[in-house]
Order: sequence, then C-alpha cells, then structure tokens
Amino acid sequence: NGTIQEGSQLATLVITPAYRRKIVTGVISGFHENGASHLQLLGSFLTITQLEAAYRDAETRGYLCHEFGDSCLILN
Repeated sequence: NGTIQEGSQLATLVITPAYRRKIVTGVISGFHENGASHLQLLGSFLTITQLEAAYRDAETRGYLCHEFGDSCLILN
C-alpha cells in the first residue's frame, strides 16, 4: 500500500522489471556481471536498453564490477 512498516518477518519480495515500485525512486547499486539476478532489480528502474547503454558506457570508462566495483546512482 506504499507505506513502510517495521517488523521481523522474512522478506520474500522479488523485484523484477515488471514490478511497480510504490515508495522508492532511486537506488545506489554496484555494477554486476551480465546475467546476475541483481540486474532484474535494476530493471525496475531502467529499461533493458538504458541499462545496457549505461553498462557499456561504464565499461568504456574503466569502471569495475562486483567485488572490486564502483557504484552508480539510478534515479527514476
């Protein structure tokens, strides 16, 4: 319903490109390898075309991914 409630329950939500966010408009994320499940979450903020373009641009600029990685801010 678009509200945040504290609790001790297990989170089971899987955020995919089809998920319609109700609270957040941005995310700080590391860069992940192609095919990583984390890209599904990022697909909630960007189209696959935008995400691929951002990754190509980061790669040409020398950004690193995963454990050694840089971070990016995605706002929507």
